[in-house]
This record gives sequence, structure tokens and C-alpha cells, in this order.
Amino acid sequence: MRVYLRNYGNHFSRKACHFAISKMKKLNTTTGKKEPIEYQSKEEIEEIFNKYGIKLEHNECYDFVYLWHMAKADYYKSSLPDDKAVAMFVRDTIEDPDMLGSNAFRRWLADVDAKGLVIEWYDLL
Repeated sequence: MRVYLRNYGNHFSRKACHFAISKMKKLNTTTGKKEPIEYQSKEEIEEIFNKYGIKLEHNECYDFVYLWHMAKADYYKSSLPDDKAVAMFVRDTIEDPDMLGSNAFRRWLADVDAKGLVIEWYDLL
């Protein structure tokens, strides 16, 4: 973990982001079962931001990609009705002046710890 943090700080690398997203599930309201979420590439997400004229001033590493997928898994079609709302949520979260780095990464670490998930840190470098 120390080597990872020396390289990326409290931010998602591409590999760490993919790992985190691979563990995400969304609730299928029809079946009541948890399902994997659909992956969208960094480029696809950037296109959506551009489509709506939403700019990120602090676009560090893959933090916004993680937040995009987290919002789609947890809030989409509920409190975030469409892609524009998801993009605005991600922007507001990334640009929050109280974040002091990447609360998204630290929150993910806390969630991983609470679940007892083992992370092979060298695989994420």
C-alpha cells in the first residue's frame, strides 16, 4: 500500500479504478438482485462531460471515473435521474473545496476495509 500511495497518493490509478469498479454492484429493481454495473471507459465519460459542457478543474488520475461508476451504481435513476445529473454530481464531488485530496479514494479504502476485502496492492501499480 505504501508503494501505491507513493506513486498515486490518495487517487485512483487506472488499475485501481478498474479493480474498484469490478467489485461494484447495482440493485436490479425488477428482480431485487444485485448485478455488476456496465463499465464505461474514461473516454466515454469525458464525452458525456463535454456533451453537457461540464468541466473538471481538478481532474486527477481516475478519480472521476471511479465516482462516475459509483454514482451510476448507487444513485442512478433514483436521486440522479440522468447522465447529466451524474456528471454534475461527479463534478461537485471532485470540485468540493473540503475534499483535501481525494475523499473518494479514502472512502473506497474505508468501504474495502469494512467488507474485509483483500487488496493486492502491487497488482494495482
